[in-house]
Amino acid sequence: MTQTQTPPRSKCSGCLGCQRGRDLYLDAALDRLHQEGRYRTFIDIERRNGQFPHATWRRPDGTEQPITVWCGNDYL
Repeated sequence: MTQTQTPPRSKCSGCLGCQRGRDLYLDAALDRLHQEGRYRTFIDIERRNGQFPHATWRRPDGTEQPITVWCGNDYL
C-alpha cells in the first residue's frame, strides 16, 4: 500500500493582493447595502447620569437637540 502525502496548505501572510481582494469584496457588499437601503446608521446621543429618559442628540452638523430616549436600543 502506497501512502501519498498531501502538501501543506500555504498560509496567506496578509499579502497586498489578498488584502486588496478582501477590500474590494467588502466595499461591494457595503455598496449593495446602501443601494438596498439596508445600511444602518446610528445617531450620536449623550445620556446624562440621573436624567433618564432625557438625552442630547448631536447632529452631524454640530447642532444639538434635547430628546427623550424610551428604549435601551438607541437605534430603534
